Amino acid sequence: MTEYPSPGGADARSQAISDVESLLAGYMRDAGAAQLSLSVDAVGPRFSTHSAVLIDGAWHADEIPPHVIQAVVGLRTVMADPSRGAWTCARLTLAAPDHRLDMEVDYNRAPALEPPVTPADVAEELRRFPREATAMPEWMRSGMVVAGAPGAPGAVGMATPGTPTMAAARPHPPRAGALWRWAWRTFARHPLMAAIPLIGGVVMVNAPRLANAVLTGNAAAIVSVLSVFVIIALTITVCDWAALRAACPGDPRWARRILPLQPVRTALLAILLVPGYVVAFVVGLAPVFIALFFFQAAPVACMEGRGGMWSSLRISSRAMRDAGGVAALCVTLWLLTWILGVTIIVPLLLMPVASLMTVGLYLTMTGRPIA
Repeated sequence: MTEYPSPGGADARSQAISDVESLLAGYMRDAGAAQLSLSVDAVGPRFSTHSAVLIDGAWHADEIPPHVIQAVVGLRTVMADPSRGAWTCARLTLAAPDHRLDMEVDYNRAPALEPPVTPADVAEELRRFPREATAMPEWMRSGMVVAGAPGAPGAVGMATPGTPTMAAARPHPPRAGALWRWAWRTFARHPLMAAIPLIGGVVMVNAPRLANAVLTGNAAAIVSVLSVFVIIALTITVCDWAALRAACPGDPRWARRILPLQPVRTALLAILLVPGYVVAFVVGLAPVFIALFFFQAAPVACMEGRGGMWSSLRISSRAMRDAGGVAALCVTLWLLTWILGVTIIVPLLLMPVASLMTVGLYLTMTGRPIA
């Protein structure tokens, strides 16, 4: 085991570790725990954890809440090293009264998972967290593709000149029908999601009337337009939050990651839905689709701690490119729900389904196939 490293991006890494320390300390205080020990084994999309918490002199096993576990596993992303990938094993300990986090990680040890690690797991690990050949433990070599090697399928280049990087092919996009059925199944398990766009639609329709009743002249028109855009942005935010909560239960990061992006999302919405830009839609359809997919997928990337606005744009654009026509279908459905929903409230019921489809597509294209 080695102490956790500090290769670049120290601020983001330190903040993420501090957040995990706060989550674990908060859980210990709520549970009245004196000590906590947590071990994590992970590769690709799979992980297992074992925990022990000392409460009133007795040890309790595996009682840490799922959202805390997810936050710990998420440290693999922020602690990843460009040359040696992400850690595969970690051990975290805390003790009262100071609740200071002690963490040890190992980037090379084979994780103990049941069923055992497969070549497909290793391939996905290398796709997410590429490694240089010199940092490749023997147990990983069954799932690697040497990037840049002559004739190697899916070659993606090298991390440093003369040093091959281990990577794997990108996942295939799901079929549109499978994505549609998954979205409806998830939607059916959370029927209250239907109330979100309906309430937003009712308020949206009545906001201009209210503004005109209070004000007169041009001021009323300006306030009406602005209020509609604000209501649309808030409704979309809550729709995305509900979709993320349904697709990724137990993750508390949505507020910190999605809300700061709202000004960008509102500006995009204003540009894309104002009738005067219809010509731009016809002339530049591809940029519009990319912008709309960013509008939907970037909040997920931000929520997962994959960077700010520009890095999220790159991630979501790459996911859309890899998904091809399936991404275009998601964007088209999402766009139609709002174009029709501005005048007809009922189509807004499809808004959560469109959000879920985009979330499901993003998860699949980043290595987490939907069930």
